[in-house]
Amino acid sequence: MKNSHSMKAIAAALLCCIVAFTACTKNDSTTTTTTTTTTTTPTGPNLVFKFKFDSTQVRLNGFGQPASMPAGHAGQCPRFNKMSAHYIELAQDSLTQLGKGDVVYSAPVTTAGGASAIDFNKSVAVGEGEVFFSIPISQLKAGTYKWLRVSLAYQNYDINLSVDTFNLTGTLASFIGFDTYLSSYNIKEYVDYR
Repeated sequence: MKNSHSMKAIAAALLCCIVAFTACTKNDSTTTTTTTTTTTTPTGPNLVFKFKFDSTQVRLNGFGQPASMPAGHAGQCPRFNKMSAHYIELAQDSLTQLGKGDVVYSAPVTTAGGASAIDFNKSVAVGEGEVFFSIPISQLKAGTYKWLRVSLAYQNYDINLSVDTFNLTGTLASFIGFDTYLSSYNIKEYVDYR
C-alpha cells in the first residue's frame, strides 16, 4: 500500500459537497390537470446537493487542518464509486447546536431489524456529480447559513491490493451511519480471477 491519504481525511473531504442552484427563474408553479389527477410542479429555483469525490484531497486531521502521515503508518487514496448521507443541515454558524439549524434532509429509517436504523433499501446512493438531494429554495427557512452539516451513511470505494506478485483492485463498502438495516446487498459484480 502506498503512503498517502487516510480514511479520516477522505471522510472529511467527502463532507465537501457541491451545492448548486438551478434555474433562477421566478418562483411560481404550474398546474397540470387531467381527467383524473391534478399535479402542481414548482418552477422556481432549487438548492441541489451533489457529492464531489477527490482522491487527491489533502490529508486532514480531526479538526479539518492539513496533517501528514504519521511515521510508521501507511494509507492510500480510495476511488469512490457511490455515497449516501443520512442527514443534511444548514447551520447559521459553528456554534449552532445540532438540529437547531434547518434540517433539509433525513434518510428513511425503519425498525424492521429491531432498533431504529437507516433503511438502506430506500436510501439514495449516487456517484460523482449526480444529484443526491434537491429542495425548492422556497421551502428553506429564511436566514443566513454559514455551515453545511452532512452526516454520511454509506460509502462504496475501490482500493489497491498487493498479493504476492499480483496487484489487484478491491471494492469496500462502509455503512457509517448510526445503524443500517439491510435486507440484501451486493457490494459489486462478482469477478472470478481464477
